[in-house]
Amino acid sequence: MFSAILIFLLNVPGYSTIRYVKAGNSTPTYPYTSWATASDSIQKVVDICISGDTIMIGSGVYTECVKSERVNFSLSIIGTDVDSCIFDLSSYPPEGGSFKSIRTSHNIVVKNLSFTTTIQINDHWGVFVGHPSNTINTNIVECNFKTLMKVFWIHYNRRNFE
Repeated sequence: MFSAILIFLLNVPGYSTIRYVKAGNSTPTYPYTSWATASDSIQKVVDICISGDTIMIGSGVYTECVKSERVNFSLSIIGTDVDSCIFDLSSYPPEGGSFKSIRTSHNIVVKNLSFTTTIQINDHWGVFVGHPSNTINTNIVECNFKTLMKVFWIHYNRRNFE
């Protein structure tokens, strides 16, 4: 019994980690825990995060659609500068698909990021919080939303803004 409890406790994360993303980094090294080893992809980092982790986004333009839909999970995505950390969906088709810069169904903090696309696009979203299985908290702080027809959507639950 003692061995089973010890093994369980050793596998439970005891702290959160700050992970880094830098556009165009030519030397990304797992687990992306410094600017020197930063990932070149936000999704790669989201996929390895544990609940409570923070992702620091370096200056640059990011064109990927990031998805994280886990249960009982919390994540912070923070840019280093709101004017130079940009999610840009303008390379995606204007119609026929729904593209979201950040799609989640769990607790999330989004801070110091800009979201943009081309003018008059109907199916591009900045942040989409959809179909959560429980009540979630969403904090969007000091962000810019430029030329997006759909800025923020939360489906079925409450939202908290600072």
